[in-house]
Amino acid sequence: MDNYHSQPCSGYLVWDYERGEVICSSTGEVVDRIYDYGPTIMKPETRERLELELRSKPKRNHLELRYSRDYRVYLEAEKRVRGKPWLVVDYDKLLKTRRFVKTISSHNTIRALDNIRRLGLERDLKKVMELIETVEPSALSRTERARNALAYIVMSFLDKHRPPDPLETVEIFQISNTTYKRLERVAKRIYYKLVQKTIQKPIIVR
Repeated sequence: MDNYHSQPCSGYLVWDYERGEVICSSTGEVVDRIYDYGPTIMKPETRERLELELRSKPKRNHLELRYSRDYRVYLEAEKRVRGKPWLVVDYDKLLKTRRFVKTISSHNTIRALDNIRRLGLERDLKKVMELIETVEPSALSRTERARNALAYIVMSFLDKHRPPDPLETVEIFQISNTTYKRLERVAKRIYYKLVQKTIQKPIIVR
């Protein structure tokens, strides 16, 4: 084989003997050809063994196989969001994990998560969710937006002994006014449970 290193390849090299090509697994480009300079002298028993191995384990083009799998995942994602313009697919994450969990989100969820990151609330909300789980874990069996909004309201009760501004909360977490009212009632109940549980020990959130 002639100097295949002259062309850079960021992945590993796939030898496709059927096509007589050496392919870069990262870019899919043909980086060299497989040359045959004449017949290879091989013992009959060795030839028979190799032929048996080839029949039992046929060679596969790994790059083509990976593309085929990715394409099937892509088609399934397109099927799931078809006719649902409010949903967004994170194709980079989907093709990397090949899982649909947390790779298909609504526009509102994406905006809410962006707001949480922008306000630096991720760490605090996680801590409050851990507290909620100790007294009422079922309260966290909600959508991602609702879970975060609930933790935010509970955090306000713990810090200020009152709920947060409803309009601000609705805007941050992209929830409806009705959802906010329902979450506030749940948050108040959780707050009382936390106070009763830690009455001898102050709750520190921040």
